[in-house]
Amino acid sequence: MTAPTIVARPTAHHDDDRAVRRGRLWPTLVVGAVGVVLLVLVVARSAYDLNNIDGISYISIARQYAAGHLHDAVNAYWSPLVSWLAAPLVRAGVGDITAVVAVNAAASVLGTAVGVAFVWRVTRGHTVATALFATVAVVFYAGSAHALTPDVLVVAWTTCFVYALLRVDEALAAGRPVVLDATLLGAVCAAGYVTKLFLVPVVVVGLALWLALRLAGGDGAARRRLLAASGVALLVGLALSAPWVAALTWKYGELTIGSSFDVNMSAKFDPAQSGGPTVTDAPLWAPPNDRAVSFGEDRTFQVGGDAADEPGQPLGERVGYYLDQRVLALPHYLEKIRSIAPWAVATMIVCTVALVLRRGGGTLRAPLVVLAVTFWVYFLGYAGVTTAARAGGNSRYYLPLLILSTLAACVALPYLWDRFARGARAPQRVVAVALVALLPVSVVWQHGGGQGPPFSVADSTRGLDYLLDEAEPPAIQLVAQDLAEMVEPGSRIVGSNYRGTLRLAFYLHGQVYGRAEQGYDVADPAFRAKLRDADIDYYLMFTPAQADPPDLTALGPTLLSTTAQTTCTDDLGAVVQSCRIDLVDLRDDA
Repeated sequence: MTAPTIVARPTAHHDDDRAVRRGRLWPTLVVGAVGVVLLVLVVARSAYDLNNIDGISYISIARQYAAGHLHDAVNAYWSPLVSWLAAPLVRAGVGDITAVVAVNAAASVLGTAVGVAFVWRVTRGHTVATALFATVAVVFYAGSAHALTPDVLVVAWTTCFVYALLRVDEALAAGRPVVLDATLLGAVCAAGYVTKLFLVPVVVVGLALWLALRLAGGDGAARRRLLAASGVALLVGLALSAPWVAALTWKYGELTIGSSFDVNMSAKFDPAQSGGPTVTDAPLWAPPNDRAVSFGEDRTFQVGGDAADEPGQPLGERVGYYLDQRVLALPHYLEKIRSIAPWAVATMIVCTVALVLRRGGGTLRAPLVVLAVTFWVYFLGYAGVTTAARAGGNSRYYLPLLILSTLAACVALPYLWDRFARGARAPQRVVAVALVALLPVSVVWQHGGGQGPPFSVADSTRGLDYLLDEAEPPAIQLVAQDLAEMVEPGSRIVGSNYRGTLRLAFYLHGQVYGRAEQGYDVADPAFRAKLRDADIDYYLMFTPAQADPPDLTALGPTLLSTTAQTTCTDDLGAVVQSCRIDLVDLRDDA
């Protein structure tokens, strides 16, 4: 592969023409104003929207920061930024769910603004290209900001990363002072570390590839400036990351940068863990501290999970299993990407092929190299960890691929239009307009309307139509209000449906023991002994309303039986149905 030559100024005639044309920003500002209104609506109706059990951990950690319980709040498994940003709002009295959504909304504004600046800068003020990106970003962020996870922050960070890297690239090419731009890049890299641990290898590998391409195309003086700028970015990134590494090391007693890789990657090489966490005679995993809601709030102490003490497979078998799983998972992975970004992979393949085949310069080459490198590093990173057992993982992990490919399409649009549509006959221009319209139409359809087909057979996003409905507590929260009359804060709870029990414990400020998909048998004396040994206070039995519940008398007296529309079985992706919930008192004085 021939290293792309990156230059700072146009060499083609169309670039000179485009440099003269300055567009209008007001269409983008109008679209942005609509986006702000939508985000305000998302935040305003978020109080009851407990839409993700991962969010329970982020919120619980934010509560601990807000209350000053720093030792408990410092956490190697869940990246801290979203909890850090939500904690001041929680301390100020903002509802904890609303606090996280407000953080997402702020990140959405940042991501949109930086993306607009990227397109405006590269296209030199192209009206349509900039407004097109703004439209995609507004619909996407409005449809995603409700999620109680840092995924929206990851998307905004990705946009900031490519923009900061482009600024360094342009400064180097133009011979301008680069220290400030390199400092900004280092700060963005450090922000990625505390946003999500997965972004650390994205930064390391992405910058290494960009550096290699740059070193291959410059003279001695240019290479020295490049290495100096990289050194500045590295030092700033390490300096800003050091306090968090120190805090983790202080808590865990050894050098620690994070634990989610260790925890989540252990199963990727182990056939014994391929089907999920169900384990015969599983322990009742305890929360990591007295303020945590569940064991999942910090799995650093349980690296390897239930199978940690099992004999390991030979290395060759483990590597072979891992590679086989990559092949099995790839179709699911691609389908999940299509469910949120149907044109992303195809767009970036075309972009990459064009970069490889075209040996000349041009103002588009630098931004497209930055976008292509970041896209493929991110894409291949998740291709290396997603599984067929989980049907390709959660599509929210792959959202940055939508924005990266959209940026590439928007910055290339003026050139492609001038090359293939300007001056063409009417039918050809109609086809060109239709092709351009596919991008915003698919985003509005999937992220605005929450529809999958015809772009994907997988479930798409939630959409925006829920903003038209009146916000009201979910059925499980109403059940929690009834249970609160009997269940004290801090109570230890186990349930036949872990995910449902976790939601109830969140509302009750209780603690859940155990984990998902364990298949607890209340008739088993050994299981009842585990409940006693762990001093569990209450057991929650979830039974489909049309079925007879098991005999619970051996556990203790049933304090409450109620019915609610909720997930009843302890399975990932279980459907909502009419479910009977029994609260059994296990306390010695019951």
